[in-house]
This record gives sequence, C-alpha cells and structure tokens, in this order.
Amino acid sequence: DAPVDIVSAIISLRPAEVHAKDCNGRLPIHLACINGASAGIINLLLEAYPLSALCSDENRCVPLHLAVETCIASEGLSSLDAIAVLVAATPDAVFHLNEWDETPVDISADAEARSEEM
Repeated sequence: DAPVDIVSAIISLRPAEVHAKDCNGRLPIHLACINGASAGIINLLLEAYPLSALCSDENRCVPLHLAVETCIASEGLSSLDAIAVLVAATPDAVFHLNEWDETPVDISADAEARSEEM
C-alpha cells in the first residue's frame, strides 16, 4: 500500500487523474480497491472525487464490488476498514448490480456459502 502522504501529494499535483479511466473503465479508486488499499487511501480518493464510489467499470462494478472481491480473495487480509469507508460514503452501493446481476452483498454471501460447503 502506498503511503497516504505520497498519494495525497500526487492528487495535489495532478487532481484530474482521479477522474481518469483505464482501458477497463476503472478509476484510481477501482484500482485501489483491487489492490487492497487502506482506508486512508480510499478516503483520499473519495475526498478528491466523491462520486467515484458510485462509478461503474466496464463490468458495471462499483469500487465496493472490487473491495469485497479483494477481501475475499485475500481471506480477509485486505482492509475491511476500506469496505467500511466505501459503505459509509455511499450506502446505496451495496445494492448496485454488476454485469452478472450481483450486488457486493451477493458476492460476500456467495463466498460465505462456498466456504461453508467445504
């Protein structure tokens, strides 16, 4: 995870970059969630672009979908605090359907059901 002060400096120098999408339609906040960024980094990105928490990528995933998937894949080692920050910032994101008609809650519940089957 990048230090918060470095990310803050980058945002200060290039504020428009928080709006820049990659080839998959992902913003920096999506990429931060995929990489298990800390709550501090997620907060910085949300402060710079509050609506980014509800922006979808090409798979219609909002950052919360990706943060939940990353947390599951890391077996809880990625930041649960980051998920809490995203939910607090945009509670409606928990109901957002991705391309596969899954909400972030569905993804979590499916993972829990699979772990109980094992």
